[in-house]
Amino acid sequence: MSSYIVSYDLKGATPTQYETVAERIKSIGAWGKVLESTWVVVSDKSAIEIRDHISSVLSSNDRLLVVESNHKAAWFNAICTNKWLVDNI
Repeated sequence: MSSYIVSYDLKGATPTQYETVAERIKSIGAWGKVLESTWVVVSDKSAIEIRDHISSVLSSNDRLLVVESNHKAAWFNAICTNKWLVDNI
């Protein structure tokens, strides 16, 4: 299992589109929402598989970044708990 940082920009999205993207991310594996549009997910999938899974619900104007974590990180005022990040990033 690897940890991935997933970040996106939805251009002109509706609340329903944000919910759809969030559900896609949550379906990948263990997850923590770190910032408004940045998540950490733990999965046995590759970054490419995760990208493809999420991008299938994005429009051509949206942006998506999936990065495998090297387990070294620092943060300030994350939305999810510090313990979750320490355990999973």
